[in-house]
Amino acid sequence: MISQEKLLNLPNHNTVVSQVGDIRQRFSQLAKEHGENPALGGINRPWLNYQQLNKLIQDRGNTLLDAGIGRGNIVIISLNNGLEALSAILSVASVAIALPVNPQEPVKTLVQLSKNNPPVTYDL
Repeated sequence: MISQEKLLNLPNHNTVVSQVGDIRQRFSQLAKEHGENPALGGINRPWLNYQQLNKLIQDRGNTLLDAGIGRGNIVIISLNNGLEALSAILSVASVAIALPVNPQEPVKTLVQLSKNNPPVTYDL
């Protein structure tokens, strides 16, 4: 298991990884460029366009920041595969470290993951 300290000390963690900026900046740019075009959807599921997905990521990111969750925090996400999981991962990754886990993971494993990172329950 990778500790929070190791994650924070990965190369380039303090720098912008790409020339276009971080996730929030990138989705703002994509929303401007692609607006109403479909961005995220699924079979028999409504699609979000780029503007809607950007708003979702920005709003959830702001909610997390307002709750005191930000850079350096590890947020465990336990959702079944799907649109909700992907949008949650993108939202969390825009402000903190997203750690998606399988919801079928044994409780013992989740307890181990949260030992060094006190859990915070937050419903996005």
